[in-house]
Amino acid sequence: WRDGQRHGVGRLIHPDGGYFDGQWSRDQRHGYGTEVSASGDEYRGQWVGDVRQGEGELTSASGARYVGSWFADTQHGRGELTNNLGDKYVGDFNRGVCHGEGTCVYRSGAIYEGSWMNGHREGKGKCTYPAAIAPQFTTPSLASTLRDESNQ
Repeated sequence: WRDGQRHGVGRLIHPDGGYFDGQWSRDQRHGYGTEVSASGDEYRGQWVGDVRQGEGELTSASGARYVGSWFADTQHGRGELTNNLGDKYVGDFNRGVCHGEGTCVYRSGAIYEGSWMNGHREGKGKCTYPAAIAPQFTTPSLASTLRDESNQ
């Protein structure tokens, strides 16, 4: 404590059982720290002015995991997101959603590399499907596996 405010390294236990372990400055989380919610979500990383900012890792109780840049308490910049189903996106984030250039590897083995806008594939991109799930064509001149380089 300094001047009646949390300052330095310490632990705050919330009434619901969640807690924060880490660095404090002027009564705000600031520096490196770990926050665990009552539901089991866990963030480990940098804090600035009481919000997640800088580099950090969030693991949800459901098994989803994000590792990367944070700004103003949301995923922003470069990062890697794996959802609880096993789909994995590596690329740019803007205000918490996939936005910019990125690659998503789906649990089926399909891969999308290209542009994203507001959490959806948008613009130029390439889809690659494993042979086991590749669309089959009836036109003999088309390949039996799809390598789509069209605008999605």
